[in-house]
Amino acid sequence: RKHFALVAAAVSFLTALIGYYAPATVMPREITTAQAVLRDNFWLFVHVFTITASYGAGALAWGLSNIALGYYLFGRYQLKHSTSPPRGGQAEQADSPARAASQAEQRSHAAPVEPPQICATLAQYAYASMKVAVLLLAAGIILGALWADKAWGRFWGWDAKEVWSLITLLAYLAILHARYIGWCGNFGLAVTAVLGFTSIIMAWYGVNHVLGSGLHSYGEGAGGQWEVTIAVAANWVFVALAALRYSIQMAPQPSE
Repeated sequence: RKHFALVAAAVSFLTALIGYYAPATVMPREITTAQAVLRDNFWLFVHVFTITASYGAGALAWGLSNIALGYYLFGRYQLKHSTSPPRGGQAEQADSPARAASQAEQRSHAAPVEPPQICATLAQYAYASMKVAVLLLAAGIILGALWADKAWGRFWGWDAKEVWSLITLLAYLAILHARYIGWCGNFGLAVTAVLGFTSIIMAWYGVNHVLGSGLHSYGEGAGGQWEVTIAVAANWVFVALAALRYSIQMAPQPSE
């Protein structure tokens, strides 16, 4: 809970700073007349609130995963203690995703060290946050389709905002599926959570401020492309450095 609270506060503070210092072309300061489609208070509230909440859950997973990657990059790797795998009892009661992820990491390397223990905890928190994000995003897309049918006479029109919302949903579903079946362990989850958040940035910022087309173009703006690109690129470099340190530390050692 402490990690959730700290990361949520940090992400909220960062979002507030961006909203305050962003140029007026990115975050308009003036209040203008709302488009006709936005004058339905019920659909405006339930759809926008659900989508925004899903982005917030994705941002929480992004923050938790960046902290985990920080431990992977700068933390102290500890000597691994050889233990025999448990049989029956509590082992049968363990949740499938955690067990599958643990087995995947055990199969992937035979290194004599292991990452800091907190990395596994942060990965579990990020995993839970992404499940909430997927649930809310799926609900938001369905609610948006119902609103679109009422406002525009069709449920789906392959609008840029609709397409990128679907891409984001599929990206996070792929991450959750890979985690559930054991294709990625704790480190893989942290990496994919950070990379997956890029799709949220594109769905929220890129569609309106880069593409600026489609039926959702009433929310378009301009500016900030270089700043956002540099921030995303810097985050990816951070991921690459953490992956380099992890691969070096976890490389199998030749047996003597």
